[in-house]
Amino acid sequence: MNRLRGHPRLTVFLIALAWIFSLEERFRNQAAEHLYFHPWTSEYMMQTVSVGDLRLEPFKSLWYNHIQPPVFDAIRASLAAFYPNANGEALMRRVDAGLYGLWMLVYAATVVLAFSWVRRLCGPRSAALAVLVFLLLPGPVFYATFLDSTLLSSTLILWFFHAFWRFGRGEGAGRELVLVSVILFFTRSVFQWPFLIVLGVSLWLMAVPRARAMRVLLPISVVMIAFLAKQYALFGLTTTSSFGPDSFCKGLSEYCHGTAQVDLPKTTDRFNAFVLRRAEKLNGEYNYNQEAFLKRSFSQMEEYKALLRRLTPRRAVELLKINLDFYLRPTSRHSSHVIVDRLAWREPFEFLLSGWRFIVLLILSTAVWLRARLRETGGARRRGLLHGLGLALPALYIAAVTIVFESGENMRYRFFLEPTLFVFFWISLSALLPARPPKAAA
Repeated sequence: MNRLRGHPRLTVFLIALAWIFSLEERFRNQAAEHLYFHPWTSEYMMQTVSVGDLRLEPFKSLWYNHIQPPVFDAIRASLAAFYPNANGEALMRRVDAGLYGLWMLVYAATVVLAFSWVRRLCGPRSAALAVLVFLLLPGPVFYATFLDSTLLSSTLILWFFHAFWRFGRGEGAGRELVLVSVILFFTRSVFQWPFLIVLGVSLWLMAVPRARAMRVLLPISVVMIAFLAKQYALFGLTTTSSFGPDSFCKGLSEYCHGTAQVDLPKTTDRFNAFVLRRAEKLNGEYNYNQEAFLKRSFSQMEEYKALLRRLTPRRAVELLKINLDFYLRPTSRHSSHVIVDRLAWREPFEFLLSGWRFIVLLILSTAVWLRARLRETGGARRRGLLHGLGLALPALYIAAVTIVFESGENMRYRFFLEPTLFVFFWISLSALLPARPPKAAA
């Protein structure tokens, strides 16, 4: 016990791990097949490659993956490799069971990151209370038991902002920032090359010396360029995902059929990998990574451009309101869920962290932070304001992309920022509490 007290982050990790494990075990009997807390398997997800192909041709399936960046399918391929004799749905269930276990660890790591950041700025007692509140949030519980990369993305984003905050303060977090940025690029299609521009502007606002900034931007650029060159050579894409046009059309509340006649770029031979020619996945779902959908995506892009040309300013505002309404819904109200639907404390947290209450929290937290900066004088005030603006730009980029280019699942994309915003709310609003008087000398 004394050893755990001397390692608070390990203690928090074990507490968070025990918490999510106990929740899953408590509701195990209500789960489908005593496994699925959410009705969707990882094989059901539109962006995933079939786990059968991932085991049969792990490298080729990832190399010829045009539907999404490769990290999530690489994890599934690694899990599938442990079950060489399982087939069909048995293989799918074992991989999904492995994902549930891995997501428990990611959930616990998220809590540790939040704890560490709050502890540094607000002290251990405030951080311990923040952990208690975070464990009760329905959103993290939902996505810790949702078999896609949403939880992993939010954890990486929290890690990114923590490293970025430290790097902007002059600390030696450059390599860490490069690492997490590259992993994000390979995990979510949100992080395309425009994000690199946003990052560069943020570093400039933070007045990071040019040489130091380049030590971050250059390696990220090299990785991005190399991977996108591969995508272009194989698929004629300048992005990490061919799903972009489909999502873009959804953002306009339209469905693009992909039937427009367009000149198709030269792409790789579909016989190079099974995943490019298989029509269905193990569970019968359509395989979006096949060559047919790749060709369709170019037609969808032309249809999207045609929709944009016909878009009026008034309609654009209407669409933004629709998407923002989805975005501000509770992140845990994405769909039905065995655990979250039975949490007695669910509604108060959802009420507070959605709709106009979320906007009020964001404005109030920003106002408290701004007041603290304005109380500073001279160069310290300017540096503080620009540092904060530099931190805010990547968050604004993520929010803008996930509002404008989606309509229907925007609340799930808001969870990308939920752990980071939780830390921001907690640290900012803690400044409103009366300071604890110093202890009297013994």
